Amino acid sequence: MSMPIGLLLKQVGPRPLAYYAWYQVQLRSGWIARRTPVRRWDEPPLEAWLAKGADRDKASARFLFDRPLAALPVLQQLQTRTEHPVAEVAAQIGEGAFRLFGGEPVPLGFPPAWLQLPLERAATAMSAERHWTAYLNDHSLDLRMLWELSRLGWVYPLARAYLLTQEHRYAEAFFALLNSWQESNPPNRGPNWISAQEVALRIMALSFGWFAFSDRLESDHARRAQLLTMIGVHANRIPPTLSYAKAQRNNHLLSEAAGLYTAGLLFPMLRHAERWKRSGRRLFLRALDDQVFSDGGYIQHSTNYHRLALSLGLWVARLAERNREPLPERSLAVLQRLTRALAALVDRESGGAPNLGSNDGSEVLPLSGCPHSDYRPVVQAASLAFDGQTAFPAGPWDESALWLGLAPASATEPSPAETGAGAASAAAIAAGDRSQIDFPRAGLYLLRGRRSWAALRCARFDSRPSQSDQLQLDLWWNGNNIGRDPGSYRYTRTGLEEAAAHNALTADNQEPMRRVGRFLWLERYPAVYLGRSAGEDSAEGGDATSGSLAAERWLTDRIRHRRSVVHAGDTLWVVIDDLLGSGEHQARLAWLLPDGEWDLKGEQLSLATEIDQLTLRIEPAQVQLALYRAGGQVAGDPAPNAEADESPDRVGWWAPSYGRRQPGLSLVARLRGPLPLRIASWWQLGQPDPSLASADGPLAEFLNDAD
Repeated sequence: MSMPIGLLLKQVGPRPLAYYAWYQVQLRSGWIARRTPVRRWDEPPLEAWLAKGADRDKASARFLFDRPLAALPVLQQLQTRTEHPVAEVAAQIGEGAFRLFGGEPVPLGFPPAWLQLPLERAATAMSAERHWTAYLNDHSLDLRMLWELSRLGWVYPLARAYLLTQEHRYAEAFFALLNSWQESNPPNRGPNWISAQEVALRIMALSFGWFAFSDRLESDHARRAQLLTMIGVHANRIPPTLSYAKAQRNNHLLSEAAGLYTAGLLFPMLRHAERWKRSGRRLFLRALDDQVFSDGGYIQHSTNYHRLALSLGLWVARLAERNREPLPERSLAVLQRLTRALAALVDRESGGAPNLGSNDGSEVLPLSGCPHSDYRPVVQAASLAFDGQTAFPAGPWDESALWLGLAPASATEPSPAETGAGAASAAAIAAGDRSQIDFPRAGLYLLRGRRSWAALRCARFDSRPSQSDQLQLDLWWNGNNIGRDPGSYRYTRTGLEEAAAHNALTADNQEPMRRVGRFLWLERYPAVYLGRSAGEDSAEGGDATSGSLAAERWLTDRIRHRRSVVHAGDTLWVVIDDLLGSGEHQARLAWLLPDGEWDLKGEQLSLATEIDQLTLRIEPAQVQLALYRAGGQVAGDPAPNAEADESPDRVGWWAPSYGRRQPGLSLVARLRGPLPLRIASWWQLGQPDPSLASADGPLAEFLNDAD
């Protein structure tokens, strides 16, 4: 597919393109290969990595926690309340079972095959025989799948289990896995050195291990030298390809800057430590300013990457605070905005969040026993660090804050010196409005009941989206995401990134945005937010709050889609989709729901979920309905023509995390005729309340206006 240069310049920007061009010049000239030569782990020896006159056994800087753990009793008590106790997870790792992308443990052997793709039907192994640049153009393999184990995320549960129990088997498992990884991945050789971001995330994990197993390292100088050399080699890999990270203008640059800062700050005995620290800090602060929107949204339009960016911000800010070089007030205010925006998207009952945008399964700080889908551990810790207060009541999610040296007041009385940036910059991050519901730069608008809420995607892009998801609507009820975003599954084309896989309307089976790369969409029409209204609570303090919001977008130069959302109480939601313009066209509306026991009769789908039951009625009666599960049609009308046949990879699926795809239910409505066309979706949650939809009920005024 040809790249439209003019459109790229306009929608991506000249600076990122210039950085990418410079990276390509460096790569193709061989300069990058010369800067990252293939070596053995002992070449050069540790002495060459040390600063002149440095003592390899010199105490490092302060880490996130001190030994012994002041919060040990609280941490041990939290293990009795968590879904995945860390001793259980660490024991599974010792038996060769690893939790990939936050999923269930997968038996991969101890040690695992580091160059073999996990979760594949057929074992596919790569080699580490060549320089990492030789693997750049091999797009036949899913490198993100390969990289998961080599992020060394398993270090965190082994380290936490060791600190909580002092059982030596966890330390021995750590060193055994580290030795095996080194043997399989010589410096700068093989696919695990392609991404400097992966290198940086390994630096964070290795640093956590250095301090967690410090008592073992003090008595074993060989292992200490091994780990220190490993950190030096990793930090040295990052600078040669920073132009690529700058070109991406996303979490790559944040991660690599955090890795450099970590290595430079915590290991001052290394020869280039001061340079790494200065460079990493400067790049990180600039990236924060560039990548976080004024409303706290994150530049990648992804909740998963929003969490990753916030995790990196927590790591860097806490290390800086602990070592008496706190981040500037301006940067702390940016992190506060980032925290509040993510907190607004987190369901308070389940900890889940809309599966918006790309989701590569990243959780770079796995410091609690909460499920991967639970965003409360990171948000709780960030709220303490940058807002000076907790975002949620006490719970197992408090564990992350404790490992980061923060003390939730619900768990233990915080020390004024250890409340972090939140207390240090109280004037700059004074209490704000936690009920914010409009995020125009992020392109998200929220509508809340007491037990149900919705998030509408409505963006005017000035950065790159990774999915075609304009006017996607997420609907939550009693902690259950009943109208959901399909996620990513993988970064190869799966169909889940397309508009037709989302809870939105398309026209004439056409994709409204143009995809020109794995992560790049162009010709992206903006969506326009039209406004909202809010009803009043019932006089009896009951469940009859109401509200509405509306937005629209152009699907083509001549056709536009307007979406209006209204709710009455928590149990009745109505979504009205209008296809506007001229001529005769086909409107296609899709809703992705959880898997469950279903019954489709006429225009109404009844569904029993894990939480309760719901019904979804589609109007008008002329609409053609079809229900799909796991890629196949299970009920309803046949497709009206061959062009309307649904891709089996696009309907009836959702991906909770990377590499994991599970059955869902896709209800697809089709309506053809002259414009305007209208499709109305009536969501009844739980037992129906006829008064809510009555002629004089809370929806009457809205529905009259919509007509």
